[in-house]
Amino acid sequence: MQFGENEFHIVRGDTAAAELRECFGISRDRMLVDQDDLAFGPLAPYESAATWQSARRAFWLNLPDLPDRDNYDKALGVFPAKLEAEQDRMANADTVYLWLGPLLSEVLLLGLALTILDRTRIDPARFRLVDLSPVRTPLGVEPSVGGLCCKYLEQIGPWRGLDDGLRAACRDIWLAVTDPAPDRLIGIGASSAYPDSVRIAAKAYMLRYPSTASGLGFWEKLALGKCTDSRRKVVKIVSAIFGDTLDLARDMPDFPNDRWLFHRLKQIGDPALRHPLVQIHGKGERMRRTEVILTDAGRAVLAGEADAIALNGIEDRIGGVTLTTENHWLFDGKTLVQGGTEG
Repeated sequence: MQFGENEFHIVRGDTAAAELRECFGISRDRMLVDQDDLAFGPLAPYESAATWQSARRAFWLNLPDLPDRDNYDKALGVFPAKLEAEQDRMANADTVYLWLGPLLSEVLLLGLALTILDRTRIDPARFRLVDLSPVRTPLGVEPSVGGLCCKYLEQIGPWRGLDDGLRAACRDIWLAVTDPAPDRLIGIGASSAYPDSVRIAAKAYMLRYPSTASGLGFWEKLALGKCTDSRRKVVKIVSAIFGDTLDLARDMPDFPNDRWLFHRLKQIGDPALRHPLVQIHGKGERMRRTEVILTDAGRAVLAGEADAIALNGIEDRIGGVTLTTENHWLFDGKTLVQGGTEG
């Protein structure tokens, strides 16, 4: 596979970008790389590049275990600004390649990119979306471009155009996760009219919501289950979750973010809660220096004898939806259902 000089490539993550440069010799100035992970944190309808960057920086910079702050800060939320700045070059490019597969983070980035590009004069006929199906069978999981070496990258294709239906579906899921109500998300998950990648991504996003069985989101429940009756370092808990993810990836196009997991673990162990589910030992600034121990309340939730929301209430935001104790939404394994009593 060869790519010309008058082309653009949209990629999620530095790892994927590095693999593409090494494998195909694509130059940096022909790539637009998003280092954000839209599968995590509050989201809002796109208004402007400046507003977007400010909101995403506010989320990520407040999470614990921050890496090199200067470099990390520069990369946060800048993708929309880069996309808008390059729109003239992209409008004159022969092709715009979208290296975005079926992972939740990639589907959401495609939705954001199309939302921004709708405001430009770029012809959608120039877009080509990667097809990772040739490597799905040998790998046995839903692949991510960032997880593929040259051996597999050279097998992908053929590329496909973005027809009106696919563009509309990607815009719809973006509108669904940024909407202040979950009705659109529920509709996508229930409709057979949407492409599988969009419908499955919607279901994966619903797992962010607290479960009807425990009052915890899928990843929080998984993290809680890795805690024990004796102190355990958070870094070992996160590593254990990543180990489980290898099996989960066969059915779910979603991968946890380690800093977000640490953040959520600290939330369910907040000493200000009526019944913290874990007890935090250490300053809570670094995973390797923080330990947690399961509490009686945590054991009760894991055993199905207690509900986390009944114990501690809820004040949270998932995408564009605000959850409160009085008015929240729960995932029942198939869809979202109303919880709490409004008013």
